[in-house]
Amino acid sequence: MSFILGLDVGTASGAGATKRDGRVLPCSLGERTATLPAVVVLHDDGSALVGEDAERVAGLELTRVARSLRHDPLLQQSPITVGGEVRTPYELLRALYATMARRASAIEGGIPHQVVLTHPAVPEGARCETSERIAAAL
Repeated sequence: MSFILGLDVGTASGAGATKRDGRVLPCSLGERTATLPAVVVLHDDGSALVGEDAERVAGLELTRVARSLRHDPLLQQSPITVGGEVRTPYELLRALYATMARRASAIEGGIPHQVVLTHPAVPEGARCETSERIAAAL
């Protein structure tokens, strides 16, 4: 059965909701809570840990941690160095949103036919462009 997936990433966490048969329901993306920590840890091999997995190792890998991905205006407009490598806001947010979408798909038992990403109420160019690119890639 098809559904629509809505995703929102805030400063500290990400949340999701699904719409199926006209009903909108929250989608518990976290292991123990409805939200997923908005944290990404990048490894040397290019892989990323996201959410609770990233939180568990963040204290051990401080130079590899990216937080506050959504509301940092500098991050939205310029690359950031994580783990000694330059990354774009798109790469970091894409890892976070992709994990959220995978978890929602696993919970719902299929992939959404539409994905909706939120963005600030007052659109800011780079932030909206990044969200649009991520949505297209999901």
